[in-house]
Amino acid sequence: MRSFLTNNMQRFSQFWWGDRGLSTFLFLLFVIFFISPFIDSHLADLLISMFLFLLLVSGIANVTERKLFQIGASVVAGAAMIFNVLHQVFPGKGMNAWWHLFAIAYFFLLIWVLLNQVFRAGPVTAHRVRGAVAVYLLIGLTWAFIYQLIALVIPGAMSFPASMAAQPGEPEYESSLTYFSFVTMTTLGYGDIVPVSPVARVFVIMEALIGQLYPATLLARLVSLEISGKGDRTPPA
Repeated sequence: MRSFLTNNMQRFSQFWWGDRGLSTFLFLLFVIFFISPFIDSHLADLLISMFLFLLLVSGIANVTERKLFQIGASVVAGAAMIFNVLHQVFPGKGMNAWWHLFAIAYFFLLIWVLLNQVFRAGPVTAHRVRGAVAVYLLIGLTWAFIYQLIALVIPGAMSFPASMAAQPGEPEYESSLTYFSFVTMTTLGYGDIVPVSPVARVFVIMEALIGQLYPATLLARLVSLEISGKGDRTPPA
């Protein structure tokens, strides 16, 4: 039984952290963004949480051999999955805050794993470029969770339009902050949602800077990897 689980985990890791897995992960992110909001199912949320847990655990094992780091990352992923279920079963401000806190830690770890895979040595492929796009989307999603946590901890941290009746923790409120996160990251700045708290403003500045610097850094790094890869593949004269 143990051998069966180990073999399947290895296959899971080899696919998702290979080049094709990066493309598939980007596709799944689009599914989560544009389809899952229309599916109100606790079972679907649980399955997504379990998949993300396995994804992070296998990814950490793939990029580092440090056991303490692997154990810590597994604890974070497991806590995020558990609190995702608990905050739906026992809704409340405290439980919701814990869920968002562990979700933020989870996404930062997942971003780190993806960046390691995208920028590893070797030829630059279309799959790796798609993986870099997935990282960009994950950054926006992570900051959405940060804004939601700030709104839970600091009442009135964000100013919404007068027509907005939802409260922190409610689906409409959370989707609005996800929209605000991507508007901020792309520096569109429509001005319909405004950060009021100094803490919220600091994170808005950080996201806006990342939104501008990440694409430029990404292109420079991928170009350097491609040039390096071509040099290694060029036969000696």
